Amino acid sequence: MPQILFITSSRLGDAVLSTIVLNALIDQLPNAQITVACGPVAAPLFADHPQVKQTIVVHKKRFSGHWWLLWRAVYHQRWDYVIDLRGSALSYVLKAHHRFIFRSQRQAQLMSQQLRTWICNKLNIPVNDSLMPSIVLSQMRHDRIKAHLLELNAHPIIAVAPKANWALKEWPAHHFLELIHKLIKPTGPFAHYKVVVCAAPHEHTELENFKQQLGPHLLRLPHDLDLLDLAVIMQHCQIFIGNDSGLMHVAAALNISTYGLFGPSPDHIYHPCGAHAYAIRTPESYTQLWQKVKQGTTGSLMDSITVAHVLYIINQTHTLRK
Repeated sequence: MPQILFITSSRLGDAVLSTIVLNALIDQLPNAQITVACGPVAAPLFADHPQVKQTIVVHKKRFSGHWWLLWRAVYHQRWDYVIDLRGSALSYVLKAHHRFIFRSQRQAQLMSQQLRTWICNKLNIPVNDSLMPSIVLSQMRHDRIKAHLLELNAHPIIAVAPKANWALKEWPAHHFLELIHKLIKPTGPFAHYKVVVCAAPHEHTELENFKQQLGPHLLRLPHDLDLLDLAVIMQHCQIFIGNDSGLMHVAAALNISTYGLFGPSPDHIYHPCGAHAYAIRTPESYTQLWQKVKQGTTGSLMDSITVAHVLYIINQTHTLRK
């Protein structure tokens, strides 16, 4: 039974995209046992995967001490494959029959395509554009969440994620609210839908005022949901609208219509992945906005994306999918 060490990102979005590689490996080695090493934010992503026997949470330490701790956790095992998507030197000091190290090219093509090309060229596994990120959700988890939140089946739902890991990447909250109200008004394309607000547990207090302004349209969620619990809820949603974030990539991997808002982040690299995933960016280019970042700009750099433009894109693409 092949033993695989799969070292992936500490960032949720990158970890979601890395499942492209994981899926390709499993297609070739269906009996493999996989140990995943990743950061604490991404770790819950693999909790329901039947072939992931262990997830090692890598907490960043000063002077790269986290790599030493990871080595101590895995050096005793003789690995059939070490797949390192962090571009580290760790695999060279492990007992492994095969070592494969991925290093991203920031100015190149979409990350999803970089990974597919690497799979073909380095792992020698034939793949095509149909190989997509995915998230495994257990039936037990589905049943538990549906029993706990009966409203999931009672209403059609829109998911919104107004936060990001960087304030400059956040579309202003008042734009989100205006867009939502236009979408769910009686004459809107999603008339009478409920709205769920998706966020990390520590962000919910900051979003309380935002939620209150949604009034009776809000479908309140427990604050203690883990990542895959939230993914089950997102899977029940018709569309997802959010900033460039890990949750945007989760939504796209769940194959719901995903609208990611981009400003000072590279949509040419991190465009959400899927046939029904769309990137809506500022009129200013990524390069132009990064000049403002270097000049010390504070606050959102996303204000130039208008509600009217986002509404137009959603109307056009939603019509195509129906």
